[in-house]
Amino acid sequence: PIFDMLIAHHIGDGNVVNPKRGRMPYFSYKQFDNKYRNLYISKIESVFGKLNYKNKYFDREGQTQIYFPVAVSNLLFTFYNLDVQSFKSLTARIPKEIFHKNWKHKLAFLIGIIVDEGSVDSTLIVVGMKNEEIIKDLGMLCNDLEYSYSIRKGKTGMFHLYIHSLKKFYQDYLTLLNEYPEVHLGYKGKKIEQ
Repeated sequence: PIFDMLIAHHIGDGNVVNPKRGRMPYFSYKQFDNKYRNLYISKIESVFGKLNYKNKYFDREGQTQIYFPVAVSNLLFTFYNLDVQSFKSLTARIPKEIFHKNWKHKLAFLIGIIVDEGSVDSTLIVVGMKNEEIIKDLGMLCNDLEYSYSIRKGKTGMFHLYIHSLKKFYQDYLTLLNEYPEVHLGYKGKKIEQ
């Protein structure tokens, strides 16, 4: 499930660096929250093993961007036959294979998107993106996970997914968190609990 969560992060707050000139593209992930940034690294390491970043990489003032090594980036691209377009904000879609996996993979993907693009608004979770198709895909995940949800178009051209089943979502999240501590929702999880 953490592998699929990394795909979600690269759609959310990620970026594909495409150096061209015969070099392979790779991912970067920009996250201002230090806890979420460290959780991202723990997700990478839980799937691919310990990565050796130079110490000075994290010592830079205001460092918010993590570069995902080319070799492991290539695995993410090839596993689901994805390309650079698969991660652009207006064209990204959930890989079809995820819809055929068990609930843990679906929930991990959904949590990855919530971490990057979601907010908790009293009794529901809101995910807003400009890409209507991926919002519909997220609705399909909610349907598979048996979460009550709705989708609306906002005034500014944003599309919003509203997840209403907070209690069920939170119970499923705690079950997944117990098995995979890297799926931690940080302060958003605390808001859902409250």
